[in-house]
Amino acid sequence: MVNNDFSTLGTQLTITTTYEKSIPVVHVAGEVDCMTRPEFAEVVQEEFDECPRGLVLDLLGVRFFGSDGLRVLLEAKQRAAQLHAGLCLVADQEAVVKPLRITGLAEFFDVRPTVPDAVRALSAA
Repeated sequence: MVNNDFSTLGTQLTITTTYEKSIPVVHVAGEVDCMTRPEFAEVVQEEFDECPRGLVLDLLGVRFFGSDGLRVLLEAKQRAAQLHAGLCLVADQEAVVKPLRITGLAEFFDVRPTVPDAVRALSAA
């Protein structure tokens, strides 16, 4: 397990990576905004650098998800496509689901309610 705590000008973000069935699961908690985007993007990129068959982004602990977070998700989707890898988001709270829905991006992502559901979906692919 890899644990990263980032605190930038009062914005708190914790990112932990675990592995389930050889699939990396990036657990994100706190606020994803312009101050924490670089750290979030870096962790996602590092996981894709290992060329996994899929990646789960667990966003259940996210309290705020701004446009910079959406940008990271779009970059992750593009990178997954380049690697022919799967990408699943885990989210059920309005902080994440609402921005995805309002921007019309929800239809471009596989959003699951739990990490086991996301891992199962990627394992079956």
